[in-house]
Amino acid sequence: MVAVAELQADARAALEQDGDTRAAVLLFHSASEVLLDQALMLMQWEDGLTPERAATVFERSLSDRIRSQLALAARGQPAK
Repeated sequence: MVAVAELQADARAALEQDGDTRAAVLLFHSASEVLLDQALMLMQWEDGLTPERAATVFERSLSDRIRSQLALAARGQPAK
């Protein structure tokens, strides 16, 4: 979670101190991606997936990971 907090702090600084909206948007997007990926990794660990199997999920795009894996977890189904 440290990476998320650092990215959020950098984004706030870019926006509030530098007025750099573009950098802030990119940094906030990166923070949200890291947060969602960390949540997905924890869910896979709880489901007992091996690191090798879990790694294959991260070969897909963020939107694919959210639609497939996080949607399953929200319904209480184990990761595939």
